Amino acid sequence: RMADQMGTGLREEDRKRYHRQSYDIKQPRLSTLDYPLKLVNGYPITLIDGQYVLIDTGSPVTIGDEAEWFFLNEIRRLTRDLGGVSAAYLTREVGTRVDILLGTDILKNYYVTLDLKAGLVHFSQRPLSRGGIRLPFTTLMGTPICQALVAGVDQKMIIDTGAALTYVDKALVAGKTPTGTRRDFY
Repeated sequence: RMADQMGTGLREEDRKRYHRQSYDIKQPRLSTLDYPLKLVNGYPITLIDGQYVLIDTGSPVTIGDEAEWFFLNEIRRLTRDLGGVSAAYLTREVGTRVDILLGTDILKNYYVTLDLKAGLVHFSQRPLSRGGIRLPFTTLMGTPICQALVAGVDQKMIIDTGAALTYVDKALVAGKTPTGTRRDFY
């Protein structure tokens, strides 16, 4: 594959990918990779090899403009558009550059920790013992679901890191004072 690409000329990102692959083969395998993480307008955005990535546990697929993405030493196939959602659409709606929406088709293969305090996202092939709260979860169409106590009632909750807002049944907040309103593109 590389020989074919060299015949027509390598794009800069392909050259960097092959260089990184060569380097990684010569190095002992890392069990954890960390990337910078920021919460931008309520969305977790990380910078991975020059790509702005929205981490979305609510999406069953990974979306991007390119056909594939080299991530954590593997070539990943990307979906360009899912029901009208594309990288360009996300960039407009989220309010910041989004090159890739990282969905559960890839996330499910790793232990992922979003450490907002430290400003890092950790990807690991084994569980991390860095504190925090661990909740067991099941999945529904690839989206994680956990049980949590809300207003004294045990509730099933969808864990969707790609949603800037939290939605609850009106009955759970009956009699409570709203804190405000906000437009969302969902």
